Order: sequence, then structure tokens, then C-alpha cells
Amino acid sequence: PATTEAATEPEPEGCPYAEPTDTVKPGAEGEDVKWIQWQLVRQGAELEITGAFDEDTRQAVQAFQSDRDMKADGIVGEETREKLGE
Repeated sequence: PATTEAATEPEPEGCPYAEPTDTVKPGAEGEDVKWIQWQLVRQGAELEITGAFDEDTRQAVQAFQSDRDMKADGIVGEETREKLGE
């Protein structure tokens, strides 16, 4: 079946969600958040993939950032996306 999204590159580690292209902040919802949650779970976070950037997701992002000596602001920008996708 045809999909509405064109695949530009293979899915990272089998992730079924497309990587976000913009900064994703707490309060966001949708596929971008699911990608972030999926990557956090892959990296060991205990998190439910809901598509809602809730408090648990923000805390998991901050822990991920802190563990990698990044600014732990809970916001997923370019640097955090790159490290999540590694």
C-alpha cells in the first residue's frame, strides 16, 4: 500500500517513526514525540510511547541529556536528536 510519507532513508534501528526535523518541546504531540520516546526506550528509558510530550518524557529527555554532558533543558533540538539517533 502507498504511504503519504516518502522514505528518504532507512529506518534507524527499525524505528517505525520518522525523525523530527524541528525542535520538539514539552507539550508537543504526535509522530515526532513517538520517535523521541522510541529512541529513549531504545537507550534504556522506562517510558510509554504515547506520542504526548508529558512530564515523564521531559524527565527522560533531561536524564538523557545530562548523561551525555549536554544542556539538560528537556527540549529536543538538533544536538539531542543526533545523539538519540546514534
